[in-house]
Amino acid sequence: MSAAALWLDGTFHAFDYAVLAWFHALAARFGSVLTPLANGISLTGRNGLLFIAIGLALLCFRRTRRTGVCALLALGLGALFVNLLLKPLVARTRPWEASELLRQWWLCTGAAVETDFSFPSGHVNAAAAFSTAVTLEGRKLRGVLPAALYVLLMCASRCYLTVHYPSDVLAGLLCGLLAGALAFLLVRAFARRTGNHCI
Repeated sequence: MSAAALWLDGTFHAFDYAVLAWFHALAARFGSVLTPLANGISLTGRNGLLFIAIGLALLCFRRTRRTGVCALLALGLGALFVNLLLKPLVARTRPWEASELLRQWWLCTGAAVETDFSFPSGHVNAAAAFSTAVTLEGRKLRGVLPAALYVLLMCASRCYLTVHYPSDVLAGLLCGLLAGALAFLLVRAFARRTGNHCI
């Protein structure tokens, strides 16, 4: 475990455990409904495959091509920041590996084993990057609320399943928001410079 991971564990210990304990209390009381829901939401973000598929589908139509480019670029930037840079650099272990208590909470939800490091959350990063890019590029206010709700549900599901610390989720959210905004700015700058507004 790196010095950064040790710092995270020490600095956010009380916050992380308090939030995870709250989610575990929900699981203990309403698990028959919430556990399948959390697993289902989490599954939509696995490896970013659903987001990639939607992005590729958007590329197929001239009207949505720029949105597709923006979304795929956001996913790529987010993956670069999180999966290739921060995860191996910080090397924070998953919650269930930290203590027997968290392991029991994780087993309670029957969540799948995650083989990579914990910080930041890749699922949340991908969801936030995709949603931010599509919302900004689409310029439609009615899309903001559903996108925000989906990202929040993804954040909650990763904590509920005890596969991430809440601090992992917040970092993933921040990375995703930045990746989505950066992708939007890059695509807009490219379109203005080349005069190709459909890309």
